[in-house]
Amino acid sequence: MGPDPNARQSLAKKLRLEQKLSDDFWKRRKEHLLELRCFHDVQRPVGKTTEHRIGDVVLIQEDERPRHLITMTNFAGCSVL
Repeated sequence: MGPDPNARQSLAKKLRLEQKLSDDFWKRRKEHLLELRCFHDVQRPVGKTTEHRIGDVVLIQEDERPRHLITMTNFAGCSVL
C-alpha cells in the first residue's frame, strides 16, 4: 500500500504555492530596493554636497566607536579647528 495520491497531489500543490510566494517575495524585494536607490539618487544628486542648517539632526561618526553606537545630535553650527 503506497502513499495516498490525493495527499501527494496536495503536498505538491502546497510546495508549488510556497515556491511561488517565495519567488514573488524576492522579486518584489529586489524591485523595492531598486526603487529606494532611485529615490535616493533623485533626492541627493551625485557630486552634490549637503549643506547643514542649524537645527538639523545629524549623526556624529567617530572612527573609534562601532557604527551601532553613533551619536545623534542637533546641528548647532560648524567651526574649523
